[in-house]
Amino acid sequence: MQLEEIMAFLSKSDIIYFASVENCQPRVRVMGLIYSNEKFWVTSKTSRTKINQLKENSSFEFCTVIKQGNSLGTIRARGTANIIDDNDIKSAVSKSISWFDTYWKSSQDPDYTLIELDIHELFVQSPFDKEFYHYSLKEVEKYEDDWPEKLYNSLETVVGADRRSEIIKVKPGFGDKYTLGEIEDWTISAVNSMEQKLSRQETHECISQCAHIMPDSRIKIYRDVYEKHHDVDEVLDYMQTSFLQRLEDRFEMKMEWRNAVMDEKWGEAGYRKNSSIIATKMPANFIAYFEAEGKIEKGKCYCHCGRIRNLIGSSEKNLSPSYCYCGGGFYKSNWERILSQPVEIKLLKSILQGDDVCQFEIKLPENIVKK
Repeated sequence: MQLEEIMAFLSKSDIIYFASVENCQPRVRVMGLIYSNEKFWVTSKTSRTKINQLKENSSFEFCTVIKQGNSLGTIRARGTANIIDDNDIKSAVSKSISWFDTYWKSSQDPDYTLIELDIHELFVQSPFDKEFYHYSLKEVEKYEDDWPEKLYNSLETVVGADRRSEIIKVKPGFGDKYTLGEIEDWTISAVNSMEQKLSRQETHECISQCAHIMPDSRIKIYRDVYEKHHDVDEVLDYMQTSFLQRLEDRFEMKMEWRNAVMDEKWGEAGYRKNSSIIATKMPANFIAYFEAEGKIEKGKCYCHCGRIRNLIGSSEKNLSPSYCYCGGGFYKSNWERILSQPVEIKLLKSILQGDDVCQFEIKLPENIVKK
């Protein structure tokens, strides 16, 4: 899920589970979330204990639920709460609260406290793909990044601990936090070192193991289709149809968008070409992509990897397109689980190397092709 989509969900949310801190203990309660003037707010009676808690420690976290059919996801927001003293702001926000008169006589009521929620980080489990997403809204702050640990572990799996130590000398710690610049520099250095000290195949295999993967529940559906028909084309047709349906459930699809998905064969399926499948990622920020102008801005909207997205078009930092084998690992994992056999992947196009899309070839096992 993209940040714009998450913020749109939050702006329509009514109820949150809001946690403040008291004596190092979380205190959770149900509160109404207010979206006004492009900011998020909560209110409270001034006499409530949460007000003193926030004065002592302004840190907060809240959680709300996202529903998509029978599937549930969550949005967790973390940041600082600012108690507002400005009467003009209190008055303006009060007018956007439909239930305000139930609790207070006016915005001048001394028992009316308005709290602005300054959100620093968002943690999301999407109900659409069951993936986890993290966004830092404060670029100067550090945030968690689990990719270094994934790469550290995959290096040991593929080339062993001794050769791994030549590339990553210090093990990344679980929960380590980095600035975006540190993440970019660390990634560039690690990938460059791999390309110098490992074979191309080893480098690509290590990076592909760091990918996000499709949930097992959906893989089982596709595997059942394959086991029923023993035909990869049947699976591709089913995947593309269900993928498009999920998009239409998620967005109000304009004809331009729908045609692009169908004509360009964007998404998790791809198309069959002789003994291979050609798969092209769809834009990550689907709506903004069609509104963006210029190749670099479109590329940033297209790219699925927030940790390196700002490197697209950069003249100061260069990351090898080998990094994009992480995205290819998504397709590799999908088809290996569907077919119960190993497959090979090849990067055909990449936003990082100046192409308009990220595209991969999945080479099917010979015994699958003969079927």
